[in-house]
Amino acid sequence: MRRSVILFISLFKNIVNANPIIKNNHIPACRNCKFYTPLHYNEFESDMNRCQKFGEKNIITDEIQYDFVSTCRKDEEKCGLEGKAFEAESNVEIKQFIHILQYHAPSFYLGFLIVSYFGFSMIILK
Repeated sequence: MRRSVILFISLFKNIVNANPIIKNNHIPACRNCKFYTPLHYNEFESDMNRCQKFGEKNIITDEIQYDFVSTCRKDEEKCGLEGKAFEAESNVEIKQFIHILQYHAPSFYLGFLIVSYFGFSMIILK
């Protein structure tokens, strides 16, 4: 009985302290690339954001339509799974902060209007 308890405890320790196996841990993330462009209506980490490295130009309107990052990573002729066209962004935190301001701009604007309206109402009512 005692041996089985010791065996169980030693196996349980190995299970709890086992090293995690993380796939694609060595591959760079698109969000850290300088070509990664988050759209103002998407979350910063969304795979529906655009890559400014790959796209197509409309020859009539002169507008460039950039590809989705998820499409670029699935296509081996573009960036591929390994991130062949990856170039590190030096200011990811600033880029993310600017995106948060743009993403929440309507809420900030509405909040400003409400606060200014009630603040102005309080001044007039005094």
